Amino acid sequence: MDEKRSDAAQANRGAGTGKGTTPESGATNLAILLGLEFDAELARERAIVQGRPPSEEPYVEPRDTRTWPPRLRALRAARARTTPSRDVEPTG
Repeated sequence: MDEKRSDAAQANRGAGTGKGTTPESGATNLAILLGLEFDAELARERAIVQGRPPSEEPYVEPRDTRTWPPRLRALRAARARTTPSRDVEPTG
């Protein structure tokens, strides 16, 4: 009877989630998360070295703002007009 119960528990592991919840997947997710955090800190440090103020976070520009509320689109447009682009290397 215990054998049948353990088989059913094994079959239901991760039921409804579309994926299993094994310890290995948790370790993999943690490794990916730590790698992304490390990469973000490296990107922040590179931005500071290039002259960006340390208090300003280096956010990636959004690809599409059509679904944003008009107020947010206007704020982003105003900021784009007053802030020089950091994607272009200065010449000279």
